[in-house]
Order: sequence, then C-alpha cells, then structure tokens
Amino acid sequence: MNSESLATPLPVRNRLKPIAALRSRISAVTVALLGSILLVAFFLRVYGVNFGLPHLYYWDEPTVVQRAIRFGSGDLNPQFFYYPALYMYVTFVVSGLYFVFGMLTGHFDGVTAFASEFFIDPSGIYLWARVTTALVGTVCVGLTFWVGRRFFGALAGYLGALFLAVSVVHATHSHIAITDVPQSLFIIAAYLPLFSIVERGRWLDYLLCGVLIGLGMATKYLAVLLVPSVIVAHYLHQKWQPKTAVQWLTHLFNPQLLAAGAAVLLGFFIGSPYNLLEFNAFLADFRQQSILSSGGGEGTSYLFSLRSCCQRPSVGLCIWRCWRAWC
Repeated sequence: MNSESLATPLPVRNRLKPIAALRSRISAVTVALLGSILLVAFFLRVYGVNFGLPHLYYWDEPTVVQRAIRFGSGDLNPQFFYYPALYMYVTFVVSGLYFVFGMLTGHFDGVTAFASEFFIDPSGIYLWARVTTALVGTVCVGLTFWVGRRFFGALAGYLGALFLAVSVVHATHSHIAITDVPQSLFIIAAYLPLFSIVERGRWLDYLLCGVLIGLGMATKYLAVLLVPSVIVAHYLHQKWQPKTAVQWLTHLFNPQLLAAGAAVLLGFFIGSPYNLLEFNAFLADFRQQSILSSGGGEGTSYLFSLRSCCQRPSVGLCIWRCWRAWC
C-alpha cells in the first residue's frame, strides 16, 4: 500500500457506518428505557383495577358510566352538564365493544342479558371502562416523554415520564372511569403544538392546539385554563411589547389567535355538542356545579380554587418569580 492510497479518504458510505451504528444503539436504549417506564406505568394503573366491584365507592364513576349506558337508547343527549360528555361517549363505545365481545364469546345472548348484567352485577362494564382509563393514563406517560424530549432534551423526557408513571394521584385516578386522566391526555398533547407556536408560529400549530384544548374542555371543563397559554405562546413568538390598551387589543385580535379560539370552540363542540345545542341547560348545570365545587358558600369555584392555591408556599413563590421575570 503506497502513501497515495493512505491519503485517499474513505468513501462517504463507510464514514457514515459508525454514525448509523451509534444512532441504532441510541434508538435501542431509548426504546428499552421508555418501554420499561411505560410497563411500570401500565402495571401501576392496571393493578387492582377491579377494586370494590361490584360495589362502587367513587360517586363520580357511576355518574359517567350510567349516562354512557343510557346512550344505548339512541338519545346521545346526556341531559346532564355537570361534566362535559366526551368521556361518556368513549365509555359508551367501550361498553358497546364489551357487548360485542360478550356476544361473540357466548357471555350474552342479546341486549336483555347485557341490561340484566348491568343492574345485577355491572363488574364487567366497569372493568372495561377502568382498563380504558388505565390505558389512557399510560399514553399520558408516553406523551410526557415526547414533550420533554422534544423541547427540553432526552433527560427531561425520561424524568418527566418516570415521575408521572409513579405519580400517586395520576395512577390512582387511572383506576377509575372518570374524566381527570383523559383530560390530562389532551392537555399534555396540546403542549406539542403550543411549544411549536413559540418556535414557528404556523397556522397549523394554532389550529391543532385549539382543537386539542377544546377536546380537553369536552372531557373536563378545567382544560379551559390552558387557553391563556396560547396567548402567551403567541406573545413569545411575535416578541411584541404593547404599550397601550389599543396595542393590546390589536394583538389579541390577531387572525391566528382568533383562529385558535375558533378551533377551541370546534373541538369542544365535536367532543360535547349538546353543551352548545342545549346552552341554557348547560349554563344552569355549570353554575350549580360551580357552587357545589366551591363548598356552597365560598363564591365561585374559580375564586375559591385561586385563593386555595395562592395559600400554598410553592405556588406563591412561582407567582412571585413569574412577576419578577415579567418586570
């Protein structure tokens, strides 16, 4: 081999092989770590998911499931607006799948047998609904990893997913067929286009973020608290610094922000249409729920919750730091 051949550079394909091998190993590690976290998350959410059955100890659960079963009559109007209806519809579909599975396996011989089981021992129906919530909770963990890695790096993704996987509150609520965990699914998913608004500010990001927030609101009303984040993300992307009230209004009526607001309403309507179709009944139930949530004599639930949160040192410190950063 002469000196000239030694000086000849390696072909591009040969030089890329070590890089490809490294990426393959990194991908394998990612799959292994994330898979392990997801397995832990699913185990913690599905273990003991049949607790208490056929008795029910969490009053919100039959509130959701019973109305889901009533949809089988053909009337999709929940006629109940303390909660929005999206997860009731999901539970209705899952109950339908349980019925079909029971028919195929010979467990049911018709609709009458299914109805009888619901009144005598509804364990099967509630178990399928609970396992669905456990699966949704596990998906939340995976989405948390995606959001963390996408915007803060792989370590943040792994830690965020791990913390949520072993979170007592999230794992506990994933055992019950209620709306809290499904709402968190849409909230976490909304952060992907929300951060993209900050980075790129595309129309698609505004629309997708709005729809996801709307679907979250159609699962549980509190997802509406994410709407101001869209305005903040728009502010960070545009880097505008309004000085007067007119300038504030001009930027708040930005076409992209208006489109995001319309997308929120669209997502809310898609997930829980009768809240808008029966608007007066919705307002009446919403006001009553607000009074109940506030303890009856504490005013609106929003003010009550705000006062309660601000009394916590960690939240107060966070508000103070945000104010300092704004100044």
